[in-house]
Amino acid sequence: MSRMVVWILVVVVVPTVRACEEPRAQKQSSAEGQFQSLNGEFEKEQAKLVKARRAAQNEEERQKIKKAMQESRLAFANRFLRLAEQFPKTQAAFDSLTFVVLAASQGADQDKALELLLADHSQNLASFCQSLGTLDSPAAEKVLRAIQEGAGAGNSRSRKALESQIRIRRCETRRR
Repeated sequence: MSRMVVWILVVVVVPTVRACEEPRAQKQSSAEGQFQSLNGEFEKEQAKLVKARRAAQNEEERQKIKKAMQESRLAFANRFLRLAEQFPKTQAAFDSLTFVVLAASQGADQDKALELLLADHSQNLASFCQSLGTLDSPAAEKVLRAIQEGAGAGNSRSRKALESQIRIRRCETRRR
């Protein structure tokens, strides 16, 4: 009788558990694949614009191309943000959100990305805090402060790094 119960469990439960795990793995690989595709598209476009800027004959052409590069970064930042919203809590979402924070140079997309990083990826932010410290954004300071509050006494190295970034931001703000 007990063998029969074990076999029933193996036959019914194991396939059910695997079926539940497969969509999660597919979702993560799909998210990563979409991130890689989007990132590749961004890199190709930026390389094309850099090449055009180098070939520009005068300063006016270079400025037009520089503006096109900025517009491209903002457009891609919006696309990366949508990807992160579609696949929250994945590595692709974290990578997408960090792209948005660095490429969006203030604005609603950057603020939204910082909020999502804090909500869904706070455990991965320690390595990203130094970049956050250089941004002139109230949302960036909010994230740094939230991480600082969350850093426990056992993680004094991270806490000191965060305090240093916040002090640097205060000094930069006073100079303006």
